[in-house]
Amino acid sequence: MGMGLMLSVAATTLCGVTETLMRRTANNEGFADRPDAVTSMSAMWLIPQYSFFGLAEAVNTIGQIEFIYSQLPKSMTSVGMALSTLGGTLASVIGVILVRIVDAATNKGGKEGWLADNINRGHLDYYYWLLTAMGVVNLGYYYICCWAFGPMGARPGSANAGVESES
Repeated sequence: MGMGLMLSVAATTLCGVTETLMRRTANNEGFADRPDAVTSMSAMWLIPQYSFFGLAEAVNTIGQIEFIYSQLPKSMTSVGMALSTLGGTLASVIGVILVRIVDAATNKGGKEGWLADNINRGHLDYYYWLLTAMGVVNLGYYYICCWAFGPMGARPGSANAGVESES
């Protein structure tokens, strides 16, 4: 799961870089007040970040499933999977709430907010940098939890309990 978090942080970093370049390109080409205009920047700039998001989701899901099946008793695995799905749903709701909070906080004083209707005047890149910072904090929290939890093989009842490591 740590690899999924790292890929997610890399993806949001790429989003921030790409959005900064897109905004700069649009404004340099005179499209600051024309959000519907087409810039010279290729849509192919989006491929790396969405590839990283897809890989992060796949790695994260596999890690969660592996953790659930290796650490929970058989009778609890379906509950664990349901809670995992519920966690994804709650994350989506929190994402919507975060967008509303950022929009409200950055629209104060009559100035153009980060998530403005005119993408060339707003600062969507700042939003991506906020998500990147939150991802870095989450990654640090994940490593603290991993340290506190300890190695998987050391837990009684785990799939690796009693198996000696070769290192």
